[in-house]
Amino acid sequence: MSDFSLDQRQELQRLILSLKEKRLPQQTLEQAAPRVPNLGQTELHDGLCLGLYKAGGPALLLDVRSPKEFALDGLPDAVNLPVLDNEERHAVGLLYKQQSQELAVQVALHFWEKKKDLFLAEAAKLAAGRPVALYCWRGGGRSRFSTHQLRLAGLEVRQLVGGQKDWRRRVHAALYQQAWSFLCLDGLTGCGKTAILEELRRSHPAVPQIDFEAAAAHASSVFGRVRFLDRDEPKQARFEEALFLQLMPFRRADGSFPVFLCESESRKIGFLQIPPALWQARVSAPQILVKCSLKVRVARIRREYFHDGDPIQVAAVRDKVTLLTRHLGHDKIAAWIELIDAGRYDEFSADILVNWYDRCYAQTPGTVVLEVDSADVPKAAGQIAELMKA
Repeated sequence: MSDFSLDQRQELQRLILSLKEKRLPQQTLEQAAPRVPNLGQTELHDGLCLGLYKAGGPALLLDVRSPKEFALDGLPDAVNLPVLDNEERHAVGLLYKQQSQELAVQVALHFWEKKKDLFLAEAAKLAAGRPVALYCWRGGGRSRFSTHQLRLAGLEVRQLVGGQKDWRRRVHAALYQQAWSFLCLDGLTGCGKTAILEELRRSHPAVPQIDFEAAAAHASSVFGRVRFLDRDEPKQARFEEALFLQLMPFRRADGSFPVFLCESESRKIGFLQIPPALWQARVSAPQILVKCSLKVRVARIRREYFHDGDPIQVAAVRDKVTLLTRHLGHDKIAAWIELIDAGRYDEFSADILVNWYDRCYAQTPGTVVLEVDSADVPKAAGQIAELMKA
């Protein structure tokens, strides 16, 4: 118990002594947490793909792990309702390892009795009459016990088989080991690769695609966060789960997958990295070359960066510009800031495209199977959709 403070160790020892003196009937883990109805991992990720567990959706996904565990990595759309808090989980785990399972269960039940009414009331409030899928780390005692208690309270609950650990294993296998086939949109910055992906999602949703930038809330470059100021940048695990959920809806009945359309990205997107199996598919993919005039690119960059002069967007671009000082020198950065402050966004956009992006982000040579003009995004998306059908 060396991780506890002296006061915490003494309090836990007093609790153990008190429980022993009361000579309470001991319960095994199987008695405290009997077998309950299960939810399989495949059914879970089908539900996630369909959006069943989103806020206001027809079902609730409940994570009963500690707040610390949930903050590190939770399932998409899950709500955290800890059956043991951080300190309680740590104490029970130590007792399980250093003393006995029976004592650990007894202490866990003591913690539960103190929070039972609040836990059940909050769970009922969150469920609001909806069915509940519930999980812990391994699909073990915590989720089994919680499922049992909620079912006794009248809720419709199933325990996720394998828990968070098995979910992560499936995600890892898909993104690190499985073979994928991609077709890659390539072109200069501002040519509309992202706009084409978005148009395909609207007008041609059957076209398989994976949007790395949307999953990362980042567009790779120094200005990559500017388009996503309304979202937090996810951690690597959440990024991978978002990619996994983009892929899964296109799984065929035999378990295979079609060719996916992606955007030409670098391996690193902000602080995140494209997982190995997806990266291999990306670098070996044939290309669709997206072209348009500088005028069209300037208009697109202005719109994406400045949002018609929105003060928050303008401040974000101005801040990011300074990060290029060591590459371009103080004079060039000062000139760009002057353009931004004067509201001359077209001039700034043209200059940064020609003198930064086009010089630093060379197009990757590869096999080009189609060229499209993104001046007309719906038309370009339609051409790509036809190619993907072939």
